[in-house]
Amino acid sequence: MKAIFSFSLLLLALPLQADPTRPPATGQAQQQGAQSMAAPGPRLELIIETASGYQAMLNGNLVKAGDRFGHYRVQSITAERVVLVGDSGQLQLSINNKKIKTYEP
Repeated sequence: MKAIFSFSLLLLALPLQADPTRPPATGQAQQQGAQSMAAPGPRLELIIETASGYQAMLNGNLVKAGDRFGHYRVQSITAERVVLVGDSGQLQLSINNKKIKTYEP
């Protein structure tokens, strides 16, 4: 009986490890969610070449050189990248998939 009691005391004295699968506390989860939603930034989805030049799809919006996109101005669009200029400087977005697809009507 003494051995069981001593073992129980020993277990209580050991520092408890946090469960890594347990979700964060409510306040911490809300703070992390707000940080991730705060400023997603522009996401380049595709670049297309039209008769009037290149256009790009940024966060679901079709833009061309000279257009405004949020706090940015679209400076240039090439087959590989889009250059945006804003108050914080220049931002270059590149296509991840380098395979160029063509469409001929």
